Amino acid sequence: MPEENLSTSEQYRKILEDSGFDDVAIESIGETVNPGFSDFVLHESYRRRFEQAFGWEAALELKQTFRFMRAAYAEQLFDYVLVSARVAANRS
Repeated sequence: MPEENLSTSEQYRKILEDSGFDDVAIESIGETVNPGFSDFVLHESYRRRFEQAFGWEAALELKQTFRFMRAAYAEQLFDYVLVSARVAANRS
């Protein structure tokens, strides 16, 4: 992901508000998403099907990526968030 696409929740809130959105809500859902999603992707049966479809190199890369993501999440280097907003009523 390009560095210019990375932002904190508050930076993202400001981007949305500056773009004409109101009622911006940003909720962390990482505690719910990360463990289950990582477990699913790292599960042997999923990796086996992934390897059959895309090859062993891709399966190894997927495994390494999700191990890194699990560790990075534990270190609070990123989060999964749910964002909602409404178009401002006075926007023309």
